[in-house]
Amino acid sequence: MLKYTSKDLEDTLTELNKTGKFKASVITNENGFPIASAMETNTDEEYIAAAGPSVHNIVQQTLNTIKLGKAKDIVIRAENGYLVIKTLATKNSGDYILAIISKTGANWLDEDVLNTINKIKEILDSLGCA
Repeated sequence: MLKYTSKDLEDTLTELNKTGKFKASVITNENGFPIASAMETNTDEEYIAAAGPSVHNIVQQTLNTIKLGKAKDIVIRAENGYLVIKTLATKNSGDYILAIISKTGANWLDEDVLNTINKIKEILDSLGCA
């Protein structure tokens, strides 16, 4: 029996958005296949699901070329907020991409946010979503 369900993952993403005051969060596999999301109604889930891994892959290729290792966080600051792309490395089910759209002033490095992200990684590992 699974410790968590896919609903637990969606609920935890909703919790992440509330805790961090984020507009949207989308988890995909490394190829951009959507796993789960939580967002405001005016946000395009499919676009974010495709954009997160695309940006991640370009940055990772650059990091490989200049020998800086694996990307952990990618932050793009824009006029009206941030796009944060995090690599979620799990113990048993591979890596995932978490794309977060946040308003200006949101803190994605807050302890409560990081604890919620760790819970998301635990759920992904339990579900074996890769």
